[in-house]
Amino acid sequence: MESEILKLEAQLITAILNSNVEVLDQLLHDELLFVNHLGMVLSKKEDMAPHISGDLKITELAASERQLHLFGDI
Repeated sequence: MESEILKLEAQLITAILNSNVEVLDQLLHDELLFVNHLGMVLSKKEDMAPHISGDLKITELAASERQLHLFGDI
């Protein structure tokens, strides 16, 4: 299970870096909320809008700390 989660995280990072909205749409839950660098809470649609329009280009994304805890049967 842990390796599957880490694989999905790697896919997510790649999708963000490439603004691959199809993969982002598959990986992110429709009700997921994001908090941006300004502290604003964004819906999935609001967060994906700059990827769709091409206004956002992320060139580097790295996790500073990674901890994975599995609870119960998933």
